[in-house]
Amino acid sequence: MITQNNLKVLLAELVGTFLLVFIGGGAGVAAALNGFSGGFGLLIAALAHGFALFLIVSVIGQISGAHVNPAVTISLAVIKKFSWSKVPQYIIAQFIGAFLATLAIIGIYGSKAVSVASASAPGLAANVSGMQGTLAEILGAFILIICVVAAAADSRLQLPNGWAGMVIGLGLAAAIFVAGPASGAGLNPALALSPYITSALFGGHVFAGEIPVYLFGPIIGGVVAALLYRYMADMNVVSATKRK
Repeated sequence: MITQNNLKVLLAELVGTFLLVFIGGGAGVAAALNGFSGGFGLLIAALAHGFALFLIVSVIGQISGAHVNPAVTISLAVIKKFSWSKVPQYIIAQFIGAFLATLAIIGIYGSKAVSVASASAPGLAANVSGMQGTLAEILGAFILIICVVAAAADSRLQLPNGWAGMVIGLGLAAAIFVAGPASGAGLNPALALSPYITSALFGGHVFAGEIPVYLFGPIIGGVVAALLYRYMADMNVVSATKRK
């Protein structure tokens, strides 16, 4: 059952994911339509996503935790920093927000957003196999989510106001710099797969065989990062001490 308070939290997740995809993905589409590719296009995408996530965490972090990524939600649930009962609701809200953002991008840039940039959907680079792309997504999500767990889930890390968003945003930008040239750096199943749906609706080509790369890669990388950080930082010991 969704209460009024839960509805506000889910709306925050929806809006946050919308902003991440609209700002980050929209910047990527704009860069592609204006002929920017290669290293400069990667720089634009990394900075746009990083700045967007910094803003999102700063604005809605106190409302919903600003997961805006199913891999983050699942990873936090695995280490018992988020309730499993809320996971499905969060993921649905994230996918809806991402889908609406891709519609907004097409609304601004028209059919070229689909034909030129696949509505911001990531894709494997030439000569990159599915396994290589999955590894890129795993390692990229690892970078992002170890920053999320350290900055937002470890109560001992007393960062000044606003710094958690900066750490997480920089983590995403760094991850895109690493994974982008291989996989397009989806690192977020909602961000990566919603453009596939939108592109298919508007007649774009969908690489269905790549969907598992962007669905499972970020979740695997995120869960490994969360478990590893929990082990290194003795988060279980801290929780037990607080309960006493």
